Amino acid sequence: MPSAQLALGLQLRDQGISLVSQNNAAWRQATRRIAARIAEQEGQVAADQLHELCGPPTHQNAYGGVLRSPHFLLVGYRLSQHPSAHARRIGVYQLSKRGREELLDG
Repeated sequence: MPSAQLALGLQLRDQGISLVSQNNAAWRQATRRIAARIAEQEGQVAADQLHELCGPPTHQNAYGGVLRSPHFLLVGYRLSQHPSAHARRIGVYQLSKRGREELLDG
């Protein structure tokens, strides 16, 4: 069971992602579709690939809002190759059934 501090940290993180995502709605939707195509073709996608293809949003944390959604499933982690990420651990995602239906078929 998470501690109160961890629970608060997770809540604040999610609120921050939501706020950043709302301010980047058009960018987020276009980037989510690109991420879906990558995941469909390569089997998985990570934020590094989006940095290369989509360019910067108005806030760097917007990438979290793209991949942390019902459209993608977290399947693992790897070290980022993007220089500004300083080799931190990033999520690797696969396209969910909902993502396939809404982003590729829809």
